[in-house]
Order: sequence, then structure tokens, then C-alpha cells
Amino acid sequence: MSIVEIEYKNYYTYYRVRKMYSNSLVLDILDYIEDNINMKITIDDISRNVYFNRDYIMRTFKRELNMTISDYINKKRIYNSLDELKNSDHLILKIALPLALVVAL
Repeated sequence: MSIVEIEYKNYYTYYRVRKMYSNSLVLDILDYIEDNINMKITIDDISRNVYFNRDYIMRTFKRELNMTISDYINKKRIYNSLDELKNSDHLILKIALPLALVVAL
């Protein structure tokens, strides 16, 4: 997959997914992830924020998007990092280090 394809996917994924799914729970989860993507996000954090049981939100998200919440978060972070690499003069280390710290926490 080329950088252009990844950038396209990154830009439109969130908005396309929002338009595709009318399930308000999934939309609330996507909003929470979008707002907190640069921080450590746990299923329990999401569960507290959307006021649903963690098992229920995991099942619902998986059923609607055909991927786990963790997979979605990881892909979103990768796409954001690739976009930053392409559109900034920052060193790879400056972009990768905060991502590694968030994942490691």
C-alpha cells in the first residue's frame, strides 16, 4: 500500500465509518477514540465514557466494524503517524516515540 493510499484511508476512514453506521454506541466509541487517540485508551475508559458494559461494547464494535476496538485504535495511530511523517519535517523518532509511550503504558 502506498503512502498516498494510506493517507486517503486515514483521512476518510473516520468520516466514512461515521456515515456508514447509525449505531449511536459505535459512533460514541469512535468519537471517544478520535478525541483521545494520543493518550492511552483502554476498553474500561471507553466503557465508562459511553455508559455501557465493556463486553457489550466490544461485541457491538466488532459486529459493526468487523474489527476489534484495539485493532481500530492501532490502525488509527499508524495512519496518523504516517500522515504526520508525510506532512511534516519531524524526525521519525519524534513521531514514533510518543506512539510507543502510549502503547507501552
